[in-house]
Amino acid sequence: MDSDELKLAAGSYSRRVAEPEAEEDQSPPSIRGRDITLTLRLLSGREVHISINEDATMAELRRYIEKTLALPAHLTRLYLGQDQVNSGYDSTLAQAGIEDEGVLTVVSVASEEFEEVTLEGFGQQLLPARLRKVKLSGACAFWRHYTFRDALLGDKISIRCVKQAFSDEEWAGNLVKEIYLLQHFKHENILKLLDVPPAFEDFNDICIMVEHMDIDLASVLRSSQELTEEHCQYLTYQILRALSYMHSAGVIHHQLKPRVVMVNKNCHVKLTDFLDALPANAVHFDDGDHNRWYRAPELILNQDWTALKLSGACDAWSVGCILAEMYRRKPLLPSRDAITHVQSILKLLGAPREEEREWVTNQKARDFVAGCTLPTSGPDAWTASLGASEAAQDLLRRLVVFDPRRRCTCQEALQESYFQDWSDPEERQLDRSAEPVDWAHLESVTSRDKQRQYVRQECHRRHPEFFEPKT
Repeated sequence: MDSDELKLAAGSYSRRVAEPEAEEDQSPPSIRGRDITLTLRLLSGREVHISINEDATMAELRRYIEKTLALPAHLTRLYLGQDQVNSGYDSTLAQAGIEDEGVLTVVSVASEEFEEVTLEGFGQQLLPARLRKVKLSGACAFWRHYTFRDALLGDKISIRCVKQAFSDEEWAGNLVKEIYLLQHFKHENILKLLDVPPAFEDFNDICIMVEHMDIDLASVLRSSQELTEEHCQYLTYQILRALSYMHSAGVIHHQLKPRVVMVNKNCHVKLTDFLDALPANAVHFDDGDHNRWYRAPELILNQDWTALKLSGACDAWSVGCILAEMYRRKPLLPSRDAITHVQSILKLLGAPREEEREWVTNQKARDFVAGCTLPTSGPDAWTASLGASEAAQDLLRRLVVFDPRRRCTCQEALQESYFQDWSDPEERQLDRSAEPVDWAHLESVTSRDKQRQYVRQECHRRHPEFFEPKT
């Protein structure tokens, strides 16, 4: 979706995030027809009577049946007499031949039909027959993104594909981690894994099905879309909720930036891209020099993760940078390399006191920080030029803090007055993972053979009718 198509009108979104997000019915209530009565008859002989508007679409009927009978829409077939109802998602009941006091036989099937689909730039892939390709929506260094539409419900679905996924052991390990984490996470602000379609016998390519989101936050920030204080609050609130949940599961995102914050028209947020996620307290990891503009100072200056534990503080820093960018409409700390990045941080915040830099154990790094005498307007003055409320400035001064030990956590940030209109005790209960991620299991999937077997077993778990896993 192009950035100029996204319209985040203040007040047009609800506090709660709907799962999944349905295509909205744009017709005015005044033109809706009368309610009609239908009988849903199951093969067991059970009958359920429902009332639904005669102008409802087939998608609305299928959702109603799914909710009433607790039967997944994609595994449900509807019959009028001996004829299966195959009308499209946007067909009205009348167009589908369904009338008042009609009887629909509801048949639940064990598995859905798949068919081979040719994906541009990727090749052949088995996908559910109910999906209709819309377009190739993008490509990056790792994934090719395709948009499909569910012919039963009308929802858009994203297909992410990787060719030669197992050609590199490290890359394959990150893919396994992405799939594992996506299916472990159960939070409304984290992208949902919908399926891992069955793979061919000697597969080397991977496809996954995930929720469709309209656009990423980086595209919004580059656009002419106005962001009000309310927008900034709601977007940041959801990012922090997702991170708070991840941290409770022992997962550090580690590469948070606007590009991995997905947004839809109703301002609902989903975090994605967990290829570089790390376990809390990780000691050995290759941090590289990625995502520099949003990287916390400890990810650049610290070389001893036994003394300073890796924590969610680095994600909290990134949130602060993103929030400041929402007000500035340009990055807070652009830099060309690690050295100029640290210099930009010190110019923004001022030179840290001795006790604020004692966590920097590398002597060369400590001398560099201590020797930086860059002009600054003061540690707190930088927030005044943002045009943000005092509550926003207070939050930024707690997130963008040089010393990670003094930086507020994502959970603490949610309690700030900036979010007083959004904070909900019931939601806070949902921001804790039921169980931590089993990093030991992930770390045991090391060789390419094990990585391929893991994905194959995941396909088998979801689609046992296609193939048996290799032993």
